[in-house]
Amino acid sequence: MISKNPLTKKEFIIYDTIKSTCSLITNREIKDLFPLYKNQSINEILSSLIKKKYLINIERSKYIINKSYSLEELFSIATSINYGYIAFSSALYYYGLIDYEPFTIFIVNSKKSKSYTLNDNYVVKYINIKSKLVCYTENKNGFYVSTLEKTIFDCFYNVSYSGGYSCISKAIFDCNNKIDWNMLLDIYNKFASNRQCQITGYILDILVETAKIKIPKKVISNFLNKVKSRTYLSNNYDKSNYKYISKWKLKDNIGKSKILSWWY
Repeated sequence: MISKNPLTKKEFIIYDTIKSTCSLITNREIKDLFPLYKNQSINEILSSLIKKKYLINIERSKYIINKSYSLEELFSIATSINYGYIAFSSALYYYGLIDYEPFTIFIVNSKKSKSYTLNDNYVVKYINIKSKLVCYTENKNGFYVSTLEKTIFDCFYNVSYSGGYSCISKAIFDCNNKIDWNMLLDIYNKFASNRQCQITGYILDILVETAKIKIPKKVISNFLNKVKSRTYLSNNYDKSNYKYISKWKLKDNIGKSKILSWWY
């Protein structure tokens, strides 16, 4: 919430001029708006506006107005702070595939991982992944989002940022008729490890068997061909309790009932 601390005349003039912006604004841009003000004076005013909670200092010389934003506005701001694309559970939300509003905004980039607090409710996390994986995006209203197919790939690439396998399986169930399966296979064949193919294929297989969604047989066959060795479904769950799925050489230590908890 914006502070009710009173403003000086100069603070009010600057704040009133920039308060309508819904994007990142820099120190240089503000100084260009007030050429008659001394640089030091503006720096002191901005520092005071930050202390009084009218501005949020995101990075050195980069600010946003402390006010309520829509999530799409925050997506735009987050991708303007550091280049990248909306990914993982944030992309699932953008596509309407999760029914809760995430308060962590995930941005994929090929630079350093870092995080920022945008206001009292939202945190932006920049996730560094291999540069070759920063691809398959679409420009949506001024910011980039992973395509639906790349979103699925990314979610399996790092499940911890995606709400877990139950969330991913529900998302696939809800959007399976919108997925370009040839595109999905193209992404997997270029970038996925055998283990990621193995796990993705297993999840898709149980969706076909239990939830009766339609997936081209060639998709399942493609993933089956990548199965090379035994592996656990999750390295974060108890490895002493699992069901071995011979078809996929997979030790399911989560359980189908949890993976499809939304179905049962």
